[in-house]
Amino acid sequence: MKKKVLAFVLCGALAAAFIAGCGGGSGSAAQSTPVAASVKNSSSSASGASAASSVKAGTTVESGTEVSLDKVDIMIAFGDYTTMESLAKEIQGGRAAGKVVQIDGLVSNFSKGMSYNITEKDENAGKSVGTMFKILGAEEEEYPADGTHVQITGAVVQDPENGALFYIQTRPEYVKILE
Repeated sequence: MKKKVLAFVLCGALAAAFIAGCGGGSGSAAQSTPVAASVKNSSSSASGASAASSVKAGTTVESGTEVSLDKVDIMIAFGDYTTMESLAKEIQGGRAAGKVVQIDGLVSNFSKGMSYNITEKDENAGKSVGTMFKILGAEEEEYPADGTHVQITGAVVQDPENGALFYIQTRPEYVKILE
């Protein structure tokens, strides 16, 4: 029963990512500011927090193996809806596991912190597409706010609790707010 409820909630969040409109206008010159520069590396009940202290800076974990975030496999520019739609399908299908992606997009926060997504909009069609991300060691209040323009670099990983779910795992120093 728990798996069915979780699957229902995740499907709802993914569906919302496809149809939700994210606020925010066109950004000016890109000035980047790291998010959560002082993330706690202590053990915590937050997802991924205990793993953060054992993972080297500049890496993330995919299937128990550290993955360097310094070599990007896929880059998505701000507003590139078509490439983001393709990547989201690859991530959801598990075909992008272990790839390092860099996405310049907007944050969507569903269900009061239950799921954070990075999205791209198709202004002409009035739709959005995105994928979930998690920041190792970050508490909910340290995540960027809904509608924030960010650049995230992270590895696509499989959720250890739900093997059918894939998301982008990153570190605080690889999340930059763009203004």
